[in-house]
Amino acid sequence: MLEHLTIEDFGPCVGEPFTVSAADGDTLEVTLASADRAPDHYGRPGGRKPFSLIFHGPRSPYAPQGTWQVEHAELGALDLFLVPLGPEGEVMRYQAVFT
Repeated sequence: MLEHLTIEDFGPCVGEPFTVSAADGDTLEVTLASADRAPDHYGRPGGRKPFSLIFHGPRSPYAPQGTWQVEHAELGALDLFLVPLGPEGEVMRYQAVFT
């Protein structure tokens, strides 16, 4: 399913909550802060146009880099590789990149 998702699938979800779930059942609530297109030359000919998602969550606890189940009310459960970008103000920022 991930290979078929595009920025258009996530754009309407900016500002909405997502739940990040760990294998042990712990959860973390995050908000999709932005969905941004990568420059056109980053993509593969005939492939999906690359994009990235930025999520904001609490500064603590935070999720370390890795693949997490991320769930949204309309998109369902997705296994996303999240990278913590570091804190900004009161939030921890995470990025997921789609190529």
